[in-house]
Amino acid sequence: MMDYAAENKNPNYGFDVLSDESMYLNKAASVKALVSGFHYLHNPADQVQYKTMWYHLAVLKNEPVSHELFALDKMPSYLDEQVKAFQEKEKTMLQLPLMEALEELIQVLGLMELRKESAYISGFKEAVFDFTANNRADFSGFLDWWEDQQLKRTVKIPEGHNAMRIMTIHKSKGLQFKVVLMPFLKWTIFDTSKGNVIWSPFEDREKGLSAIIPLNLNNELANSDFRETYAEEATMAYLDSLNMLYVALTRAEEVFYGFSPFKETIKSQNYMEAQLQQLIQFDGSEEGD
Repeated sequence: MMDYAAENKNPNYGFDVLSDESMYLNKAASVKALVSGFHYLHNPADQVQYKTMWYHLAVLKNEPVSHELFALDKMPSYLDEQVKAFQEKEKTMLQLPLMEALEELIQVLGLMELRKESAYISGFKEAVFDFTANNRADFSGFLDWWEDQQLKRTVKIPEGHNAMRIMTIHKSKGLQFKVVLMPFLKWTIFDTSKGNVIWSPFEDREKGLSAIIPLNLNNELANSDFRETYAEEATMAYLDSLNMLYVALTRAEEVFYGFSPFKETIKSQNYMEAQLQQLIQFDGSEEGD
């Protein structure tokens, strides 16, 4: 969607997309660079964090990542300006309050020039501000706090933001949208290829044995003494898929677009696309179906 929008500048259409996963602050390279910078300032002997900070900055600038970037006594020439600025400000940042040290680090690394990262940087500033409002503002305390809080901090999107939201069927439960697009309306309903383990009761009356044993879920169980367990798992898999499909199809208020591959010959009922195709093609004329 983003690539298409970049290549097709049409003011009548919007292709902006949002996903919850992309909104987490700790996923952003700019925030990773700042956190690594904090780690280094807290412990200047930690060269790994120092190099990690420059690595994320190189990624943000779309610069080549080479061995030179990780060598202890070297640094790529394209980072000369930022490295010099950092070294000049390093001692100053150690003496500043946490919030001011963050502002200096952002300035030194030139992160505000990267406009695509501004929302993440603003979100991280807010996180630091929230911490300093209720805690002693030092690097050590913040880094411990961030370790616990990083999975809870996201970019805040204003209500009514005009963009498509990308989410799983499970996360869409309970929500509703005027239009829903589902590009991958296909999956294996009862997948026995993953080697999942199920626990099944086992009884040998002749030997007086009774136990619950682990079984590898595969097709061989269908022709074994555990065929009832296999059949129960298959039934539950079909019910789970039916429930999931129900959730997907009922999120739309007005329009639902689903994309599912067509099968010339349906040899197995174990695929959602086969089930949907037969449902759509069925005209209700055959007795007994």
